[in-house]
Amino acid sequence: MAGFIPDSTKKARDGKLVDARILSDGTLRMLAIVTALETVPRFSRIIIEEFDNGLHPSRAKLLVEALSKTARRRELNVLVTTHNPAFMDAFQESQLKSVLVCHSGDATGASNVTSLSDIDIEGTVSVSGGLGDFVTRGALERYLERDFKKNRAKKTHAWLESLP
Repeated sequence: MAGFIPDSTKKARDGKLVDARILSDGTLRMLAIVTALETVPRFSRIIIEEFDNGLHPSRAKLLVEALSKTARRRELNVLVTTHNPAFMDAFQESQLKSVLVCHSGDATGASNVTSLSDIDIEGTVSVSGGLGDFVTRGALERYLERDFKKNRAKKTHAWLESLP
């Protein structure tokens, strides 16, 4: 837990209590999440809305790692939501298969949930600089467009035919 305590708090590293009033909202939120993960019964399902809210982007990787390790060790089923590109970039390539994308699927505005592994982007995200960068550039939206794969194949075919 020492990684979650500000560097300026020397007493905390000596095992003494730290007054929560001196901690930032993001640090308190991180502590609350880790506490929840550590105290729920094993095999529990936990849903955390915008779980990186108030957290400094430099702490995104730390939170993803803590969540991943704790969920594996305690065999938890955890669902988190985010719009934060820094948080999305904190995912390792192997974790991307667990990402679900909520998006508007058609003209009616109905919401859809699509597994990132069902979208034909293999290798694209890691090359682009991470999932957050991929989303920020609008690339994910293009891949989610109706008939994207078919239209991309047509464009590729047309380009190949244009070559001398």
